[in-house]
Amino acid sequence: MTKLWWSQINAVIRLEMKKTLFARRGLWIYVLALLPVFLAFWAQYVFGSQLIFVVILCFAAILGVVVYWIAMESAVGAAVERREKILMELSRSEGPVATE
Repeated sequence: MTKLWWSQINAVIRLEMKKTLFARRGLWIYVLALLPVFLAFWAQYVFGSQLIFVVILCFAAILGVVVYWIAMESAVGAAVERREKILMELSRSEGPVATE
């Protein structure tokens, strides 16, 4: 990987972080996503047990997979219901590449 390539990746990541982190709805998403990690560290500190830490992180991972699965099922269902409308909108214009 070239130095230019890495600098471009870093620039894009910085722009996306600024755009989403400081948006009205962006900050609470990060807090919500990091909450199980903070909870696991807090429980490890309070109870003094590595097992508690691992159990909480495993529970959070399983919960994340379940939420992701439900969200994907919902998105697929919505796409299937709106399939005809989506295809009509896509076929209405020339698209991103114009042919001559």
